[in-house]
Amino acid sequence: WLRTWESDWFSIGVSSTHNFTHDLNLPEPWKALSRAVFRVKKAEAGWAVGDIIFADGSNYNGANAQPEMGWAISAPDNSAQVTVGNSGLILSNAKGGGYATLSKSSVECKLLISY
Repeated sequence: WLRTWESDWFSIGVSSTHNFTHDLNLPEPWKALSRAVFRVKKAEAGWAVGDIIFADGSNYNGANAQPEMGWAISAPDNSAQVTVGNSGLILSNAKGGGYATLSKSSVECKLLISY
């Protein structure tokens, strides 16, 4: 069976960094699956409070890297870090499709590491 470590829910902000200690002692951390999942806390862009979003396709930077909507995860053997881009948006997809913006302040995040 695949086991999964998960953080508590945390708020994200513009250009923020979030550090965790997981004590998994991962001997080959590149084989673990690390991902961020978002939960809507304020309805916006058709998304309802409580909706769970796997926004892995939303790592976007503009023509000159301004703004950066995405995030990056680093997860070596016993710790993890989530860094968040400099945009106030987490994604620009409406729940029903098409363009609409969802603010970072309208979601909370959870880090999952499956191993």
